[in-house]
Amino acid sequence: MRLRVPAVKRVQDTLIQGAILAVDNFGNLITNLKPEDVPGYGSTASRACKVVAGQREITVFRSTFGEGAPGELFVILGSSGYLEIVMCDRSAAMELHLGPGAPVEVILS
Repeated sequence: MRLRVPAVKRVQDTLIQGAILAVDNFGNLITNLKPEDVPGYGSTASRACKVVAGQREITVFRSTFGEGAPGELFVILGSSGYLEIVMCDRSAAMELHLGPGAPVEVILS
């Protein structure tokens, strides 16, 4: 069976809406956002945008889990090619009280 991934929506010039697709065994929140959905993703992402999930603003983008500080909430590109909201020592899902279907927004500067 093939599951349909909900579409990412560009609502305004400065607002992109996505969703949580799944929570992995570590509590990482896998979104439906891909790097190409987030203008400036990469080295300039933290200056160009913020991710809002569960009423929390996430402005830190990392390349690896090892770059994250304990207790820090950050965004990383997961092995599935989707952006993930993670914590290196805790469950982001438990921290934010979110699960599949929860909305995620990207606010562009």
